[in-house]
Amino acid sequence: MRGTEGIGRRARRSRAGAVLLALFLGLALPLSGVAEAASPGPGPGPGPGTTVATHQPGDDDRIPANAAPARGAAKAISVTGSPSPSATPGSTVSYLTSTISSISPTVVTATSVNLLTVVGTVTNTWSKKIYDVKYQFRRNNALATVKDIKTEISTPATPGGIGPASWTRLGPTAIAPTTAVDLGPGESLTFVAAVELSSPTGLAIGSAGVYPVSLQIDGDIGQNGNVDYVTVGSMHLLTTVLAVPGVTTGAGSTTANGAGSASLTPNRLNMLWPLVDTPHVGVQGVFLDDDLARLVSPGGRLYKVLAELGRTDVGSGSTTVVVDPELLDELSQMSKGYLVAKTKGAAQPALTAAVTESATSTSVPASAIAGGTAADSSRATATTTTRGAATSASARTEPLRATSGGSSTASTTSASSAGRVTTTTTNTTPTTTTPSLPIQTATVPGTGQAAATTFLATLRAAVANRQVLVLPYSNPDAVAMVRAGLTSQLSGLITKGRTVAAKVLGLGAAVASGPGLVTTMTAPEDGYVDQATLDFMSANGMTGAVLTPRTLEYSGDAAGAVSIGMTGGTRTVRAAVTDADLLTEVNDLVAKGTTAGLPVRLTTLAALLTGAAQDGTGTPIVIWPTDRWSPNAAGVQVLAGLLRTLAGGNVVAGTSLPAIAAASTTRATVSYPDSAGRAELDPGYVARWSQVEAGLSSLSKSLSKAKGLDTPDPSAQLSPLVTALTPLLSSSLRDGAGVSSQVLDTAGATIGSLRAAVQITGTDATTYTLAAATSPLLLTVRNDTPYVVRIRVRVQGKNVGMTTTDPGVLSVAAGRSQQFRIESKVVKAGKFPVEAQLIAADGSAWGPPKTITVQSSAYGTLTLIIIAVAGGALFLMVVIRLFGRIRGRNRDVDGRPGNLRPGQTSTDDPVGPTPVDDQPADQSSTDNSATGENQR
Repeated sequence: MRGTEGIGRRARRSRAGAVLLALFLGLALPLSGVAEAASPGPGPGPGPGTTVATHQPGDDDRIPANAAPARGAAKAISVTGSPSPSATPGSTVSYLTSTISSISPTVVTATSVNLLTVVGTVTNTWSKKIYDVKYQFRRNNALATVKDIKTEISTPATPGGIGPASWTRLGPTAIAPTTAVDLGPGESLTFVAAVELSSPTGLAIGSAGVYPVSLQIDGDIGQNGNVDYVTVGSMHLLTTVLAVPGVTTGAGSTTANGAGSASLTPNRLNMLWPLVDTPHVGVQGVFLDDDLARLVSPGGRLYKVLAELGRTDVGSGSTTVVVDPELLDELSQMSKGYLVAKTKGAAQPALTAAVTESATSTSVPASAIAGGTAADSSRATATTTTRGAATSASARTEPLRATSGGSSTASTTSASSAGRVTTTTTNTTPTTTTPSLPIQTATVPGTGQAAATTFLATLRAAVANRQVLVLPYSNPDAVAMVRAGLTSQLSGLITKGRTVAAKVLGLGAAVASGPGLVTTMTAPEDGYVDQATLDFMSANGMTGAVLTPRTLEYSGDAAGAVSIGMTGGTRTVRAAVTDADLLTEVNDLVAKGTTAGLPVRLTTLAALLTGAAQDGTGTPIVIWPTDRWSPNAAGVQVLAGLLRTLAGGNVVAGTSLPAIAAASTTRATVSYPDSAGRAELDPGYVARWSQVEAGLSSLSKSLSKAKGLDTPDPSAQLSPLVTALTPLLSSSLRDGAGVSSQVLDTAGATIGSLRAAVQITGTDATTYTLAAATSPLLLTVRNDTPYVVRIRVRVQGKNVGMTTTDPGVLSVAAGRSQQFRIESKVVKAGKFPVEAQLIAADGSAWGPPKTITVQSSAYGTLTLIIIAVAGGALFLMVVIRLFGRIRGRNRDVDGRPGNLRPGQTSTDDPVGPTPVDDQPADQSSTDNSATGENQR
């Protein structure tokens, strides 16, 4: 059923003869029109042309009947009327607003009272008085299908013609007042309106079905002595009849009135019960807030979810608990005692190295337990004896149990079948256990140890005989992860979720419809998924899914289960499909409880649930409240009562979720809407997470423990960061809230500090000299970490004519320097810049490149060419000179006088005096020498 809605004012129905008669007698003679069953319109009230005098008001409070009425203020449920013929054509006038506080019965059964009763309040929002307010019930034919019901909800049909022939004065009780009831401007009236269900003079319902029923309200709006009856309000309802009171189901026939069939095919019903929250734990198992303690304590959201579990059961398998294993992990940690960051919202400091193995064991300083400063904690020198390797079910670092001066409260729990929490408390004093790494955050003891212990005990009891759908660890945004290429990480979350759930709940895998863990069905956030993600989930063992119809495309009417082929055609995923319209009604009912509008919410939901059963399809119904819902206890109780009533009428039957999915016969394809993509985790945030995760992975492959008993292990520094990073792609972090940025800040700071401790030595002014073209470049790497670092040095100098040979990965001892000999080859001399960069063992960049200056005295190719050309030219010149000399000597031998200058003949005067020598041979030699000198 729905709340009242405004409709147009009905045609004027005044009779002049009746007015004259009333004036003559001095009496009010209200006359009722006759409703015609075959009429498509409402047809209530006095017939056309009939005037009815209901009172004799004074002229001072009457206005002309055709005066334009004022529009009333909008209320929660507005009731409008149709303007009378005297009103402005096409105008819409608001006369009344109304609320419905009760509709009885919600669902009509064979044992129900044969009377439909509506209790509510109407208020005159018009500026003038409305006289003689009356009501009449009308109904239409029964709605045959769910589709018809949904259409009636969205667009109510014109009130039908089946109903009582007479009008009844509206009053505060089911007994009609003997005198007229008027409503002045702003006045309200609490009313009770009733009509017989199966009586021929009532609604004449003869068989089961969902019937549109209209409660129409008429009043006299005439002024200045005029009488003008119009419809001042109309309330549209849906009445679900499972059996006619006093009549055997299916007996009787009202075919002429369109009564529905009494034969019902029960809907297979399953209601998901999410136990999901957002991550709260930071680095080293320190909770960054203590909000979870409040959530699992009496009055908290998760406490209420668990307390109400089981109320809506309508048979075995009708409820499936949906759990996030990360929540179970946090609760398990809390139950052992835990620490909370002293400053909420602040990032934890970067982790520093600590000893993880020693022959002795000491305790953590009290400052780290009871709220000491971060500086005190970071100076802690506690060591622990090495523990055994953690199992895969407990990847989170074991927390430090809180210690305080007083005692805390532990509890034992007994749980009813409905999951209600009952607690017996005892005083206990938690113990303190030294962690693998000293807590480096200022902390205080957590307050939720007892509440978490109680909650877990109650949960284990509540799910012992139920199916539990296990989400991947932290309920990640699977589509965003697959889109970002983080498939290996998503696969790890699936595996970890199964392991943690089995360990904490103590359950095995569900077999068929029996109790246990359902680990082969995926339930993505809000039921949306794309094909790539569904392909991936299928490849990781998911044979089923729970999806919204808004992410599916298929032909035919609404389906409660579909089959989806995977890419390549080798696998099929069978999905249970939620009903979007039905889910809205359920969420409203559960969230709002008994607040205003409950009767309408309840009867509307009853009609929707009954529709699929009466049309013979038996469409599966999967109800999935939002993951982080907060049930209203009163709302759950009302829903439970409705479901039990419907189950008793063969409308619904509890069925396990895998069974609903397995029965799918409709083929469908996946369609991922843009709105779902916009709701994903921010791509920038996912990229930042990926960068930090890759940085930790790179460090783990590059750092190793140095030799010695008391040397620290890098895993003690890195593993807490990896663990804290794991749940940070949770769908619950889509809005950017939570611990995500704080953990990423801590991890980023730790990565930065470790990388900064390993650097190439030297400043920007340092110059590296190469004595030859193939001289090695000697670079020194300083390691100031307490770990052995496996690293490479890459030099990029091709743009300046320098090539190098990678020396490979070398180990740099803790606290030491290591010289890297990098074979290089240069092709020019001079001073030029090149880039040197440290590369981690996995091939990723350790840090940004560092520019260094290289000076080379080697000759490059061009220089060598120039030298060779110059040398060749010089050699050629020497050859030419020598050739000239040899040629000159050869000419002297041929007979030319040696004492003649070039160009002289023998007849010319000799040059200078001829020397006298007693030795002719010597003279000849002197002459040759002189001749050569002259030639030069």
